[in-house]
Amino acid sequence: MYRGNLSYQQLELYLNFMLEKQLLEVKRGFGAAKTYSLTEKGGKFISLYQNINDFLHEPSASSETTTSGVQTPSVKDANPSQ
Repeated sequence: MYRGNLSYQQLELYLNFMLEKQLLEVKRGFGAAKTYSLTEKGGKFISLYQNINDFLHEPSASSETTTSGVQTPSVKDANPSQ
């Protein structure tokens, strides 16, 4: 919660969302303690997310890098009629 810079309310909101989407499951620990575990669907989501993230951040020969390090398509790529 603290390392993610989330308030308790935000954490509850995200946990409930992930539980509803069956990305996480609750396992009861000792007493009232809860442990959250990744489901198979949650693991698949993370894998797909990583693939998309890798795709969006892979270097491209047809890109220009800005001063902030962000790659943007070149004007030539934006206008296919040239």
